[in-house]
Order: sequence, then C-alpha cells, then structure tokens
Amino acid sequence: MNRKGKSVDGLILPVTYKGLFKFIYKTNFMLLVKMSLILSIFAFLSFLAMGFKGIFESSILYNATGLSDEIIRERLMMFRGLYGIVYYICLLIFSIGLAGAFYVMKKLLFNEGVSFKRDFLKGIKNNGGIFLAATAFYGFIITISYFVMNLLSSDDLIQYYLPVFIVFCILSVLVLGMYLVSLMMVTIYKVSFGKMIKNALLIVITRIPYILLSITGSVLLFIICYLIPTNIALYISIFAYAFIGLGHSVLFVSIIDIYLFDELVNKKQYPEIYRKGLFDATNEDITDEGFKK
Repeated sequence: MNRKGKSVDGLILPVTYKGLFKFIYKTNFMLLVKMSLILSIFAFLSFLAMGFKGIFESSILYNATGLSDEIIRERLMMFRGLYGIVYYICLLIFSIGLAGAFYVMKKLLFNEGVSFKRDFLKGIKNNGGIFLAATAFYGFIITISYFVMNLLSSDDLIQYYLPVFIVFCILSVLVLGMYLVSLMMVTIYKVSFGKMIKNALLIVITRIPYILLSITGSVLLFIICYLIPTNIALYISIFAYAFIGLGHSVLFVSIIDIYLFDELVNKKQYPEIYRKGLFDATNEDITDEGFKK
C-alpha cells in the first residue's frame, strides 16, 4: 500500500498519524479555529493574568527606589510565587473547556462524526469533573514547586536556588507530560483517578521522546509567554493561541497520545479501537510508522 494513503477527490486519506495530522489541517482547519476561539473564553482569565504579570512586576521595580537589590529580588520572587497560585486557579477554569475540546477531538480523530456544539457540551458534562480533578492535582504540584523555588531567592538561601531550579524543570516536564497524557486517557477510557496517574507515569517514563515532542509542539510557546515580561511578543503570542494555537495544541497532543495508546495498550487490549480513524483499504495489518518518517 502507498504509505501516503489513497487519494479520494484530491485528498490523501491518512494511513499514519503524521498523515492524519496533516489531513485534519487540510479538511478541518476552521474547526480548529472555532475550537481555539471557544477555548479562549475559558482561557480569558489566564490570558488576562499573563497580560498583567509584567505590569505588576514593573510596578514593583518602579516603587523600589532606595531599596537594596536583595529586597527587590525577594519582592519579585514572592510576587511570582503568588502569581503562580492565581494562575493555577485560572487553569482550573480553563480545564473545563478542555474537557469539551478533547471530546470533540477524539470523535474527529476516530472519524465518528462531529456536531461541535453538542459534542463540546457533552464532553464537559461527561468529563468536566475528571478534567478539573486532574488539573487540580497536577497543577498543585507545579504551583507549590514554583512557589518554593521562588522563596529560595533570598541571599540566605540563594545557594540552593540553582539545584532546586534544575529539579523544578525536570519535575515540570514529568508532571506536564503526565497531564497531557491523562487528558486524552480519561476521554477515551473509563479509568479511576489513581489508575490514570499510574498509567500516565508509566507512559511518560517509557516514551519520554514522544512526551517531549508533545510538550514542544503544543504548550512550549504558552510556557514562554508565561515567563517573559509584558511586551508586544507576549500579546502577539496570546492572539495566536486564541486564534489557532489552542486548537492546534489539542490536536497535536491528542494525536501523539492516541499513537502511544495504540502501541502500548490498544493493539492487545482494545483491538476494536486500534488505529481507529486511519485508512486501511486492504485490511492489512499495517504497523504504523508514527512520527519517524
């Protein structure tokens, strides 16, 4: 079989997940835009917090005349730690919208037919609770770690800052990877909260290159926006995410997750959904090439 798939009405039907990613962009670009715009409503407070972060930091520096560098640094780090808590609350709200978006994306990738409004609301109804719980759990770990890291900015503790920062970065990748895997996992399967965490951890540890790809291709720009000060680049990034970036992130994460589930779980335990949504004209047992070619 042609690894690029069969051509129908000028479109190449996908037989690999990389092909499926391209196929969705060609055939459902406006759905991705619609998804981004709807998610932006749920992400409004997150965007707002990001926009005002630099303003508050500038205010701290503006009113710091006569203060020592140590005091200024401590105030900035304390603010950033508290800001992380505020942002954590904003993400809880955003996660409710993600429940709808991932349910729509699952149906789209599985070729089950999508009614956007109905399926988005159904996703929130069915999975809003578990998405909220997952975001609360993973977000709490990151928020507390970020807060503690910022507390170590005083001169008395500064010698511990670098090793703690390195640990924080490693922990963030691990937790964020588990979170992204968990979102599609609870959308497809009926799993308990504990099993979700266990399975996500095993997948992240055994497939770290794909997890890094998932993070890089979906939320890396969002993380950069979170860290950089207020400037035109930040606002442009927020606009890009509001227009297409959020929908792209859901698509990117979903495809990688489903590919990993196929290789690690579905092939043996759930053959009825193995490679579901991919085209196989000859019913041959095709080994998917994933993202390698």
